[in-house]
Amino acid sequence: QKFNSTQWYLYVNQSKNATTVLDTGNYTYYTYASANSGLANQTDTRYITVAPPQTQFISPTPANATTTSNTSIEINVSIVESNLENLTYNWNTTNYTFYNDSLVLMMNFDNLTAIGEGTSNLTRIVDVSNSGNNGTCIGMGTNCNYTTGKYGNSTYFDGTDDSISVGLTGIPALNSNQTISAWIKYPSTPASARQITSREDVAGFKGVSMGFHTLGGCTGMSLGVWGYGGPFDVCTSTIPTANTWHHFVYTYNGTTHQLYLDGSEVNKSTTAIDTGTATAMKIGAWAGGNDEFWLGSIDEVRIWNRSLTANEISQLYMSNLQKFNSTQWYLYVNQSKNATTVLDTGNYTVTITAEAAAPQTQFISPTPANATTTANTSIEINVSIVESNLENLTYNWNTTNYTLYNDSLVLMMNFDNITAIGEGTNNLTRVVDVSGYGNNGTCIGMGTNCNYTTGKYGNATSFDGVNDYVDTARLQGIEGVSQLTYSMWFKRIAVNARVFLSKTTATGSDANRIVIEAWTDGMVYLEPSNGNTSYGYFASNDTNWHHVVMVFDGTQSTNPTRLKGYLDGVEQTLSFLGTIGSTTSAGATGNLFIGALNATEGMFYTNGTIDEVRIWNRSLTADEVSQLYMSNLQKFNSTQWYLYVNQSKNATAVLDTGTYTYYTYASDVSSNANQTDTRYITVAPPQTQFISPTPANATTTSNTSIEINVSIVESNLENLTYNWNTTNYTLYNDSLVLMMNFDNLTAIGEGTSNLTRVVDVSNSGNNGTCIGMGTNCNYTTGKYGNATSFDGTDDAVNFGTPNALNLSTNFTISTWVKVRSFVDLSGVVGKGPTGANPTISIRADSNAGANQFLFRINDGTNNAEDSWAGNSINTWYHVVMVVGARGTSGVLGYVDGVQRVSLDTSAVGIITSSSNWYVGWNERNNKYFNGSIDEVRIWNRSLTADEVSQLYMSNLQKFNSTQWYLYVNQSKNATAVLDTGTYTYYTYASANSGLANQTDTRYITISAADDCTCTDGATWLIDDGSNCQLSTTCNLGSNPFRLMNGRLVITNTGKLNAQGCYIQNAENLFVQQGGGLICR
Repeated sequence: QKFNSTQWYLYVNQSKNATTVLDTGNYTYYTYASANSGLANQTDTRYITVAPPQTQFISPTPANATTTSNTSIEINVSIVESNLENLTYNWNTTNYTFYNDSLVLMMNFDNLTAIGEGTSNLTRIVDVSNSGNNGTCIGMGTNCNYTTGKYGNSTYFDGTDDSISVGLTGIPALNSNQTISAWIKYPSTPASARQITSREDVAGFKGVSMGFHTLGGCTGMSLGVWGYGGPFDVCTSTIPTANTWHHFVYTYNGTTHQLYLDGSEVNKSTTAIDTGTATAMKIGAWAGGNDEFWLGSIDEVRIWNRSLTANEISQLYMSNLQKFNSTQWYLYVNQSKNATTVLDTGNYTVTITAEAAAPQTQFISPTPANATTTANTSIEINVSIVESNLENLTYNWNTTNYTLYNDSLVLMMNFDNITAIGEGTNNLTRVVDVSGYGNNGTCIGMGTNCNYTTGKYGNATSFDGVNDYVDTARLQGIEGVSQLTYSMWFKRIAVNARVFLSKTTATGSDANRIVIEAWTDGMVYLEPSNGNTSYGYFASNDTNWHHVVMVFDGTQSTNPTRLKGYLDGVEQTLSFLGTIGSTTSAGATGNLFIGALNATEGMFYTNGTIDEVRIWNRSLTADEVSQLYMSNLQKFNSTQWYLYVNQSKNATAVLDTGTYTYYTYASDVSSNANQTDTRYITVAPPQTQFISPTPANATTTSNTSIEINVSIVESNLENLTYNWNTTNYTLYNDSLVLMMNFDNLTAIGEGTSNLTRVVDVSNSGNNGTCIGMGTNCNYTTGKYGNATSFDGTDDAVNFGTPNALNLSTNFTISTWVKVRSFVDLSGVVGKGPTGANPTISIRADSNAGANQFLFRINDGTNNAEDSWAGNSINTWYHVVMVVGARGTSGVLGYVDGVQRVSLDTSAVGIITSSSNWYVGWNERNNKYFNGSIDEVRIWNRSLTADEVSQLYMSNLQKFNSTQWYLYVNQSKNATAVLDTGTYTYYTYASANSGLANQTDTRYITISAADDCTCTDGATWLIDDGSNCQLSTTCNLGSNPFRLMNGRLVITNTGKLNAQGCYIQNAENLFVQQGGGLICR
């Protein structure tokens, strides 16, 4: 490049050739220049070595073959490697491994921005092992209290509230083989417990702590290691000198605890150790709480998942490894004979071995867990790949390999505007080629950036149709070749708009070009012309995103076999002009243009959006193109890649039911390789089955209500229908726009996942937020599982103003309510702000002791409300409000499955309100509910009386991401027991993929039981296997009732009063609603 009148710049991205990277070995290079006067000059001649990790001795390491009288030797080593896997130091033929996968925590405390500390994250301490257990500084303000350390910096702990919370990936179990190492310094012997490191199984009250304490096993204040509550597992009562750095190490090999101080063993024991797995870890404090804070400095913390030997610990005392930036490491050794003895006279050798790590590959969300069974007929798979020198990425689906990245991929552009790879603020007009060839593009005509916009994946570049395009390199490797694949995602701005991916001659040519063009006639043209105008084409003319692929294979013999076109993964039937040649044009020597075509008539420009451009120097197969349509690979920074796959059977068909396997394999340029675990997934309809206490099929019973329990396993439930005696009751579908179980389940996003969230398990996602309840949602025992308790003062659940809950007519609100105290106008469920504003609400209202449930709608001017009174406190009630079309019965109120209220809503208009929905608060009157609320549901339709009655007898619960449970206590209706006769029942479930399943159809017979003989004032014993019912009142007085061998049903008119009851099997006693049993 000529920069000004005298300044030129030459840039070279040197490989072996256009298609091959450099081999390992030594290379020289220089540049020579001469002026037209004849004067000349050249740079120095440099050489470069392409090799594995770069390791070299640096100052003050003695030169080779040095003779010295020093009896300890300082050795310093530089290691350059972004993916260090192993570092081994060899002293006099003995290997010491300082870094490998057994090292699961390594913290330098050096405040280095280049590795993610310092200004990158002021409160982070980076774990530079490969486990990524970074620490977060607590109690230290906006930084980590850095101070001078044993090596570089360290962190100072004030003894009051300072600590570091640490991750737990790969950290050994409490009773596993382990080594913990740290450099420590403290101002004086502490008067109370101070912890260096602590790992705790908090719920199990187990742990491993290291530091100072006064526990059994040692006398007075001692330094050692102990489990939860003590005593010491191993300790030393010899307190090291204060205000001096000391190296303190603990090992456990499954039998023996050992302590080392400054490289030498000071004590050991075989005391029993706490068992369990740590759920919390801290440096500088006890992990099980907020006390026993360290006072002083801590540096160079390490944890291994193995027990180091005495020789290794001695060498560790003399050594330190530091990570300085993303690629630079330093090893410092002050070599003596051991921790206490200087070197003897003699000859010694030293060698350093470093190995690069294999690519790190792992499945990440939303990839299904291994062995998942799902009704989804397409599967989202997401893979993280960490590798700075990626050479190959292969995705394997059901034993078929799809190579998405290797040296045949000569251009790959994500258009994601990522500064970390050289786009964005690094270079506003550059689009980076993340293939191994560096064919970066320059945005032309777009001002100071590349017109980034929302793409098919991440971002894309928008082209204005006037003068916008991306000018890339020549890509000489695709000129005159017999195989080639072009691929891109594109979206026209309007029908008939042009879109181009083109390479022609430098001056433009219609006969020598390699082009995909969406033209103004609504066709897409594929042109691998070679000296003559020849192309294939197909129709596609809309403004949607489309994946277009041109596959050229000149080794074939006919137009349809030499040139194939694909749209959205499907091969198109091409129309042809001319004869497709056997190679691409060798004369198409111009640069590749994205968004423009250099033709004989001049330049044509794209009016639309382009994303994810790929070019291969080979012909992809139809299966590869189909898989490419379902996949996308993105480079996120210098080492991070992400592969996303939306896996179907192919581009047009969903997955069949069956079991499939998948994994991803990656390798780097040094041939290091790795792969994810191999997972399998089963595509099947929802799993539905009856579970206990559902009666077995063909049961005959005198019970007049039946408990039915159903397990449903499905991650994307769309419909759940319960059929009782040929009548369907739809308990879950898209008309259910809110469903809250209030069960505090972490597995669905409540509980420890989010302490103040109540999850909506309908498909609308209208989650609620608990307010006024502190750090949780006041969970208590509910009608089913848990419920939320409201204090009547300021507690509520806010679930916002989602569009799905913008309701005016034809909707239903349902909930279970237990009132602790009826308060005037207290809100149960509803919306409506202060003042004369539209209102929808169910309220628990005292009304001078009437203890009523009030149903109300208001359009802001006109009001309709009525109530059902006489309800008890501390009793669960099922309350339902059904809103239909405006009219004389426009609102129906139900309590415990029975219609109690009918409102005339003829005068009430359309309800339009942007106010929040609340559970537990009447915002309009600022009245809070006092009691418990459970199982809130809202439908955007009006339930029938039969549906409300069945709802009263049923409950659906979501237990985790895939597990649902349906419980039904089936009676005839809300007020009547089942008549004698035979009934059928089953449950049907479908997923949003369309796959469906149902339980077996069972039948049950209700037979009348014989009337029991019960005598007032006498002992009653049922021990003869009889099956009877009590329909009258029987008072045994001071005598007991014994049900030993037989079955008793107390009907809704029966009452039994006894002095003590002895029931051998509770399943043989059944009390109908309205019946009674008193056992004094």
